[in-house]
Amino acid sequence: MHSFTSGKSRTRLLAIAAVTTATAIALAGCSSSDDSSSDATDDLTVAVNVAPTSLDPALQNVDPTNNWFIQLAYDPLIRLTAEGTYEPDLAESWEYLDDTSTQFQLTLRDGVLFNDGTEMTADDVVASLEYMISSGVNGPTWLGADTTVEATDESTVLITTTEPNSQLPYMLSQRTHLGSVISPAGLEDPSALLNGSYGAGPYMLDADATIADSTYVYVQNPDYWDTSKQHWDTVTLNISGSSSASLQAVQNGEADVMRGDIATAQAGDLAGDVNVDTVSLGMFGVGYLDREGEITPELADPLVRQALSYAIDREAITEAVWGEYGVAGNDLTLPGFPGFDEETSDSYAYDPEKAKELLAEAGYPDGFSFDMQTTNAGGADVPAQAVVENWAAIGVTANLTVYSDNAQLIADTLGKKYSVGVYYYGGQPQILQSLSFFTGAAGQYNPFQSTDDEIFADLAAGNAAADPEEADAAYASALERAVVDLAWFSGVAYTPSVMIYGDGLTGLDFGPLTGSFDIAWELAPADG
Repeated sequence: MHSFTSGKSRTRLLAIAAVTTATAIALAGCSSSDDSSSDATDDLTVAVNVAPTSLDPALQNVDPTNNWFIQLAYDPLIRLTAEGTYEPDLAESWEYLDDTSTQFQLTLRDGVLFNDGTEMTADDVVASLEYMISSGVNGPTWLGADTTVEATDESTVLITTTEPNSQLPYMLSQRTHLGSVISPAGLEDPSALLNGSYGAGPYMLDADATIADSTYVYVQNPDYWDTSKQHWDTVTLNISGSSSASLQAVQNGEADVMRGDIATAQAGDLAGDVNVDTVSLGMFGVGYLDREGEITPELADPLVRQALSYAIDREAITEAVWGEYGVAGNDLTLPGFPGFDEETSDSYAYDPEKAKELLAEAGYPDGFSFDMQTTNAGGADVPAQAVVENWAAIGVTANLTVYSDNAQLIADTLGKKYSVGVYYYGGQPQILQSLSFFTGAAGQYNPFQSTDDEIFADLAAGNAAADPEEADAAYASALERAVVDLAWFSGVAYTPSVMIYGDGLTGLDFGPLTGSFDIAWELAPADG
C-alpha cells in the first residue's frame, strides 16, 4: 500500500487496524441536547449521481453514496469510525455474553428522542430490529431470519443468533443500516418511510423542500441527543444524473462534495481545482467456478488453476485500468478488513514461464479452452479482457461473454453455463462475504456450490471468535487456503472509492470499512 500527494489530490490507502468487537466505553465529552449548544455555521450541498434506492433504512442499498440519505436521519446503535473501530451511538455499550458469539447485549443511551419528540425505548429498538429481520433486503440474510431480539429491561436489548456471529457491531453500525433505529410512528406505517424520516439522527428530511429524484433537503433535528455533531444548518443532496455533472457542480462551487469514479478523479486531478481522496473499497478478480471439472475437466486440477493465477500480470492491468488509484493484489478481502494477509495478497506474482511449466506438469502443454463471463457494469469488461489476453500468452483460450444485463448474467451463471466468472465486489467482513463466495446457496460466485472442510472450519471459527485477533487469524487461514492452496480465485486489484470535494471542509477521514465521508457526524466547515 502507498500514500502520496499530487497537486490538490491526496490519495490515502489506509491500513485499518483489526475491528474491535469488545465492549465499548461511552464517549468522553459527548453531551446531550440539554447541555450542548449547536455549532452549525453553514449549509452543505452534496452532489449525488443517482437518486436513492429508498428512504426506508430496511430497503436501502448499502453502497457508500446511498448510505448518506439514511445516515443523516437515522443514528445507528453503534458507530463505525474511519479507522475501523467502534464508538457508542444509540447504544452506550455492548458485549457478547457467551464464548460462541451468539448472544449479544446492548445497553442503550438514556434520554434519546426521535425526531417527532418521542423517547426511544428498548421495546422500540426491538421492534426496529425485528422489522429489519422480517422485511429488510439484507436483514434476513445478514442477521439471520431466526435471530431473536428481546428487551431484557428498560435499557437493555439482547440479540440471540442461531449461528455464531462475531461481526454484529459492524452489522449494527451505519454501514449496513440494520442498527438504524426507526421510530414507532415509522413502523406503524412503513409506507411513510419512503417519503419521510422517522429516526433519531442529527437531521431530518424536510419533506416540503424535497423533490423526489431531484433534491433532498435535511434540516437539524431539534431533539438530537448530541447537538455538537450538528455542523450544518441544512444538508442538501442534489441528484446530478452523472459523475461528470457532479464533478462540474463541485468545480463550479455549486456543491461541496461528491463520490466519484476513476474518470472524475483523473479529470479533477488534471484540472487541479478540486481535492481527490481515494481508499480501496472493492475487489476485482476471477473465480474458477467449475472446480470439480464438471464442464471443463482441466479446471479440476489445482495445478491448472495455479498456472492461470501465475499468468495474470496484476501490476500492469491495475496500472492500465485504475492508474494510481488502484492497488494490485490477490487476496479475497480488502486491506483493513478482517482476514487480509499481505502474503496472500502477494501470492502468485506474475510469472508466465512458471504458468507454462505448471500446465505442462498437469498434462496440458498446449493449453485448453473454456467459457467465461463478465459484466460491463463499472467497466469490468476492460480488465477482464486484459486477463484473457494474459492467458492467451500461455496458450489458454478464454471465450469471454460480456453482459449488460446483470440479471441475465446471474441466470446463465447459475445455469452452469460458464467455468470461469469475474467478480467485481465491494468489500465486506468475511461473515457476510463468505455467504457469496463460500457458504451460502448457489450464487453467481459459487454456482457449482464447491465446499472445503478446512475453509468452512476456519470461517466458523472466525464467526464464533469474539476476540478480533482470533477472528482475523481464522479468516486469514480460510482465505489463504482458498486463494493460495486451492487457487479457487485469482485476485487482480483492490479498486478505489473516490471522494471529491472543494476547500473549506474538515472531518475528511474515511477508510475501507466506511467507504465515504461521514457527512452526518464528522464532515464540517473548516472554520466552524
